[in-house]
Amino acid sequence: MSNSESGKGQGRLKRILVFLRPYYPLEAGILFIMLLIGALGLIDPLVLKILIDDVLIDKNAALLNVLVLGVAGLFILRASLNIVTNYLIYYISQRILFDIRFKLFRHLQGLHIDFFVKTKTGEIISRVNNDVRRIQSVLTTTLVSLTTDFVTLLAIIAIIIYLDWKLSLISLSLFPILFLVQLHMGRKIRTKSRVSRDKAAEIVSFFQEVFTSIRVVQSFVRERFEASRLIGKSRELINININVGMFSALAASVAGIFSALGPVIVIWYGGHQVINGALSLGGLVAFYAYLGRLFAPVSRLARHNVSIQSARAALDRIFEFLEIEPQITDNPNSVRLSSVRGHIIFNNVDFYYDPDEPVLNGVSFQVKPKQKVAIVGESGVGKTTIVNLLCRFYDPVSGSVLIDGNDVRNIKLSSLRNNIGIVSQDTILFNATIRENILYGKRRANEEEVREAASSAYIL
Repeated sequence: MSNSESGKGQGRLKRILVFLRPYYPLEAGILFIMLLIGALGLIDPLVLKILIDDVLIDKNAALLNVLVLGVAGLFILRASLNIVTNYLIYYISQRILFDIRFKLFRHLQGLHIDFFVKTKTGEIISRVNNDVRRIQSVLTTTLVSLTTDFVTLLAIIAIIIYLDWKLSLISLSLFPILFLVQLHMGRKIRTKSRVSRDKAAEIVSFFQEVFTSIRVVQSFVRERFEASRLIGKSRELINININVGMFSALAASVAGIFSALGPVIVIWYGGHQVINGALSLGGLVAFYAYLGRLFAPVSRLARHNVSIQSARAALDRIFEFLEIEPQITDNPNSVRLSSVRGHIIFNNVDFYYDPDEPVLNGVSFQVKPKQKVAIVGESGVGKTTIVNLLCRFYDPVSGSVLIDGNDVRNIKLSSLRNNIGIVSQDTILFNATIRENILYGKRRANEEEVREAASSAYIL
């Protein structure tokens, strides 16, 4: 990874952690409870040691009763703490999911029209919906569990070193190899996951394209052709997901192999220690139990690595959109329109979408207040472009557009567009009632205005 990519990754990580900031107290509470649950779980092997060395061998019935009651109490306490933790995790994850999606949605709303022309709708929907959901669990469950497992790992290492440092060193000798293998696998999974999410977004775009053009598809009898396109796109996604799944399974299997090798070493070496009298039977059982708990968080850390790498691919796709700067914005000295008369002037305006294909070249005209003007011409000569410049969906390459003597670039966007009425050539109805669609452009219109608009549109 290059320094620029590493720096960008760290910058994005800092930005994504901003979404966690409002929930730091709850996250800290979850972390504390999970660490407490982990600490209570570490008592079990010690209970086994006491049971073998102090209860069964010494035949101490009174201590057995105390031990059983203590274990039952710990079980109830852990179950109660787990319920609280799960509730808090679900609460935070849903809130963060909304926060990120809302932030992305609001940012996209402010982007230039050109962005939506050049970017497929399905691609946008995929990132707002699927990619945001993918990083949700990483910011809550995975992050807290990762921290808890790491702390638990350190605690268990300290305990087993205390029990038998020689046996501990032999058992832990496998960890460096496991770490390097998981690091390599993680990089592979991240790369493959990014390609997978791109391909999945292509399929969402494909569905959106076909279903919004279904009349054309059916008119030209292209159903089979579109179905074959879906098969081709799906085959690519299937192959990539199989690769991701295989790398994930391989990473988990490697962790599983090392998890199995550790106890085997303990049984062999520890068994000799017990036979030679260097270690008690209870000590061996406790060590073996702790080692099992040691490799459990190691396996989970391997799974967390898979989840994190996959989420990083989704995170990259989200921030690609968040890092796009809006091209049309209010300047610091912009003003609001008041008492609009409607005197429009185009002053020597040049404009193009593509530098090699100019649309407007030195266009100048004016429309006086209350004057009706029709702009006619062949398709592509710039009729819609003139309206786009007036509404400031685009800015002129040179020249200026004025309303009542004010350059539209010096008028607040909300004020400018609130004073312009548009009857679009596109037929669009939002998923709402007819009344709500009529009110879309003027939310505070009274009932008489709604009926008048409906009558003018011949729907009443």
